[in-house]
Amino acid sequence: MKTFEIFEIELENIKTYKYEKITFSQGNNVLIGENGAGKSTILESIYLSLFGDTVPGRNLVDMIRYGEKQGKITIRFDIDGTNYRIVDELVRKEETRAIQTQILVNESQEETVAEGRNAVKAKMEELLDIDSTTFISAVYASQGEIGKIVTAKDKERKKLFDKLFQIDRYEKAWSNLAKVQKLVDLEIKNLNNYIDILKKDLVQLPDVEKSIVEKKTELKNEKKLLIESKKLYKDVDQKYKQLEKLVDQHTKLIGGRKELVEASEELDTKVLSLYDGVRSRITEELQECSLSVIQKLQKNIDKKIEKLNELLEKLRKNESNIRVVFEKIHNMERSLSYQKNSISENKEDLDSEIQEFRSKFPELQKDIETWVESLPEILNQKETNLKNLKRQHQELDKIKTNVTTQEVESKSLEEASNRYNNRIVKKRLILSKEAGDNWNEIIDEYSKVNFENDLANLASEISKIENSHSDSLTRKSILDEGIRRTQSDLLHLKNLDGEETCPTCKQNLSEETLENLCKLLNEEKRNFQEEKKSLVEKIKKIASAIEELKTKETNLSKNHQLFVKIEPTHNDLIDLEKEKESVDKDHQKLKTKLDKMKSKYSQEKYDELETDIDECEKLIHEISLIKKQIPKLLRNKQKIMDDSNEARTTEDELKQLKTEFDTKSLGKVQTKFTKYSEEHNQQSKTQDLIRQLVDDLQDLEGSKEKIKVNTLKISEIESTEDFKDWEEIKSQREILSNEISGKESLVKSLNEQIIPPLLEQKNNLLEKEKNLKEKESNLKIENKKREITSILRALMRELPNRLLPNFIERINRAATDILQNILPGSDIQSIILNDDYSLSIIRLGNLEGISVLSGGETIIIALALRLAFAKEFSALDSLILDEPTIFLDEKRREELVSVLQRNRLVRQMFVVTHDPDFERISDKTYFITKEAGETTVKPINREEDDAASPPLDGFELS
Repeated sequence: MKTFEIFEIELENIKTYKYEKITFSQGNNVLIGENGAGKSTILESIYLSLFGDTVPGRNLVDMIRYGEKQGKITIRFDIDGTNYRIVDELVRKEETRAIQTQILVNESQEETVAEGRNAVKAKMEELLDIDSTTFISAVYASQGEIGKIVTAKDKERKKLFDKLFQIDRYEKAWSNLAKVQKLVDLEIKNLNNYIDILKKDLVQLPDVEKSIVEKKTELKNEKKLLIESKKLYKDVDQKYKQLEKLVDQHTKLIGGRKELVEASEELDTKVLSLYDGVRSRITEELQECSLSVIQKLQKNIDKKIEKLNELLEKLRKNESNIRVVFEKIHNMERSLSYQKNSISENKEDLDSEIQEFRSKFPELQKDIETWVESLPEILNQKETNLKNLKRQHQELDKIKTNVTTQEVESKSLEEASNRYNNRIVKKRLILSKEAGDNWNEIIDEYSKVNFENDLANLASEISKIENSHSDSLTRKSILDEGIRRTQSDLLHLKNLDGEETCPTCKQNLSEETLENLCKLLNEEKRNFQEEKKSLVEKIKKIASAIEELKTKETNLSKNHQLFVKIEPTHNDLIDLEKEKESVDKDHQKLKTKLDKMKSKYSQEKYDELETDIDECEKLIHEISLIKKQIPKLLRNKQKIMDDSNEARTTEDELKQLKTEFDTKSLGKVQTKFTKYSEEHNQQSKTQDLIRQLVDDLQDLEGSKEKIKVNTLKISEIESTEDFKDWEEIKSQREILSNEISGKESLVKSLNEQIIPPLLEQKNNLLEKEKNLKEKESNLKIENKKREITSILRALMRELPNRLLPNFIERINRAATDILQNILPGSDIQSIILNDDYSLSIIRLGNLEGISVLSGGETIIIALALRLAFAKEFSALDSLILDEPTIFLDEKRREELVSVLQRNRLVRQMFVVTHDPDFERISDKTYFITKEAGETTVKPINREEDDAASPPLDGFELS
C-alpha cells in the first residue's frame, strides 16, 4: 500500500479565502466551524489540485473568490518518502468560465514532473495507483454523500460499484476487439482479392521472357550492319571533306573575280570624270591622265594655297585689333549710360527713404546729419509711453488669467459631476436588473436579516424533523410487522380445534382460552392499527413541514445570494452619491467667485490696450531701425557724389578714342580679306578634286593586279584530282548517311523503347511473384489473428461474470471484518452486497434489508463499505469525510465519534464538521471562522498530556 500524506496547502483567492496557509499532521485532522465558514472548501481544493477536477456540483469559476480575476492552490504532500508540490492556478475568463493551469514538481529533486491539467492528472493517478473516480468513491466522502453508498437505489449503486470494480474496462475491451476483428476480416478479404489479381498477372511472364530474347538477337544483327555502313561512310566522307573546301574556295574566287572586274570598270569611269573636272579648273595644259602627271599638279596647287593662307592670317589680325577698339568704345558708352541711370535711381531711393522716415516722425529735419542728436529724445518719449501701457495691461492680464483658470476648474468639476451621475445611473440600472425596481426596499429589508444564522437554524430544524421522520418511518415498519404478525397468529388460532397444547405448560388449549387469545390479539392488532393511523398522519404532517422548511430554506438561500451580489453595488452607489454631492457644492462656490471676477474685467479695454502697446512697440522698433540706417544713408549719399565724379571722367576718355578710330579703316581690311578668301576657296576645291583623282588612280591599278592573281588561283583548283567527280561523291555520302541514321534509330528504339519496357515488365512480374508468396504468408497470419480475436472476445464477455462474484465476496468479507473491528459485539454480524448490487445485513442470525437500519447504523455500514473499497481496490491509506453527521441525531453522532475515537482507521484522515465533539478524536484541530466575507483558519494542537497518553486499541486498514 502507498504511504500518502498531505502536509500543507495554500489557498489564495479561493472562494472565501483571501490567503491561508494550512499545515496538516499525520493522523486525524478535524476542521470545525459554523455552516458556510469555508470548511468544505479546503477538501474541495485538495481534490481539485490532486486530480484537476471539481467535486460534483461545482465548476472552476465557483472556486475563484468573488471580485477576483484569478485564484491559486498550492499543495505539498509525500508519496513513499518523496516530497511533491502541485501549483494549481485558476483564471476567470467570463462570468461562467475559467481556465486552469497545473504544474507538478518533485521537491526532493526540484524537478518538474508534469505540466498541464491532463498531464498532472495522469501522473498523479500513476503515482497514487488510483484514479479520480475511485478516489471520490472510496477515499473522499463529500458533504451528505457518506451514506449514499447504502441509501442509493440499486441501479445507482450498480453504476457506482461497476466503476469501482472497473467492469467497464472489459466492455470496452470487448467492443475494441470487435473493431479489431472487423479490421482483420477486411484485411483477409483484401489479401484474397490481391492474391487473385497477382495470379492473373503472372500468366504473362513466359511470353514476355520469349519476346526479350528475340529483340536482343535483332539488336545484335542491326549493330553489325551499322558498323559496316559507318566504315564505308568514313572513307566517302573523307574524300567529300577534302573536295568540299576546294569547291567552296573555287566558288568564292569566281564570285570575287566578277566583283573586281565590275569595280575596275566603275573606277575607270570615275577617273575620266574627275580628270575632265580638273582640266576645266586649271590654266596649265595636261599631257595625259596618268598618276605621275596628276601628282605633280597636286604639288603646285598646295604651294598656292599655302601663300593665300599667310595673307589671310595677316588680314585677320588687323581686323581683330580694330574690332577690339570699337568694342571698348561700345562698352564705355554702355557703362556710362548705366552709371548715369544708377546715380539717378540711388538719388531717388535716398530721397524716398528720407521722406518715409520723416512721415513717421515729423520731428526729423531734412538734413540726415541732424538725426543723430534728435532720435534719442524721441526714443525716450516713446519708451515712457510703452511702460505706462504695459503696466495697465499686466493688471488686466492677471485678472484674465484668474478667470481662465477658474473657468477650466469649473468645467472640470462639471465634467466630474456628469461622470459621477453616469456611474450612479449605471449602478442603479445594475441594481434594477438584479433586484427589480424596488431594489432599495429589498436592500433595507435584507440588511436587517442574519442570513447565516437563519440558514443554520433552518438546517438544524430540518435535520431534527428529518430524524423524527426517519424514526416515524422505522416505527411504522415495526407496526406493519406487528399487524402482519398478529394477523398471522389470528389465522393460526382460527384453524385450531382445541386439541393443540400450550408450548409453555404442555396442557390442551380450550375453546375459551383460544377465544381469550383471539380477543387479546384483536385488541393488540387494533392498537397497532390506531397507532399506525395516527403515525401516518404524523408522517404526512412531518413531510409537509420538511417540504415547507426546505422551500423556505431555498428562498432564504436565494435571497442571501441576491443580497451578497447586490450589497457591494449598493455600497458603491452610496459612496458615489456622496462624492457627487461634494463635487456639486465645490462647483457652485467656484461659479459665484467667477461671476465676481468677470465684473472687473472688460475684453474691449484689454484688446484696446494690446493695440496701443503693439503700435508703440512698432514705433520704438522703427526708431531703432532708423538709428541703424543712419550710417547706411550717409554712405549712400557719399556714393552718389563719388559715382557722379567717375561718370564725368569716363565721358572725357570716350571722346578721345572716337577721334583716333573711325569705320573707314575697318572697311579696307574687310575688302582685301574677301578677295583673298574667294581665291583660297577656288584653289581648295581644285585641290580636293586632284586628291580624289590620285586616290582613284591608285585604286584602279590595285584592282587590275588582284584580277590577275584571282585568275591564276581558279586555274590551279580546276586542275585538281577528283574535282570533276564532286557531285557523284556528294550523292553517295548522302545515301550512306540516311542509311546509318535509319539503322541507329532502329538500334536506339530497340535499346530504349522496346527492350527496356519488356525488361521492366519482366521485373514487375517477378516482383509480383515475390509479393504473391509474401501475401500468402500474411494471409495465414491474419487467419490466425482472427481465430485469436474470436477467443479473446468470448473471454472478455465472460470475464465480468466470473470476476464479479470474487469482487463481491472480497468486499463482503472486508466490510464485515471492518464492521466487527469498529463495533465489537454489535448485533449486526455481517454486511452482504448481493449479486444484483442490493445490500442486506445479518442481525442476530436473521437476514434483513437496509431499510430497517437507523441513521447511525447507515453511516457506520457506509463507512465500513468505503474502508473495504479502500482496502481492496485503493492503494491509499487515507480517508476524507465532509460533514459525516449532517443527518444524524445526537445519539448517532455520539456513536460515530466513539467509533472513530476507539479505532485508528487510516494513516491520515480529514474530517469537516460543525460538531465540537469531534475534537475528542483529533490529533490536530482547526477552527474555521468567517468575518466580513473572509475566512481564517486557526490550528490548535492537542495538549502535551493528551499527546503523551497511550493510544487506544484499534486496527490498521493496511
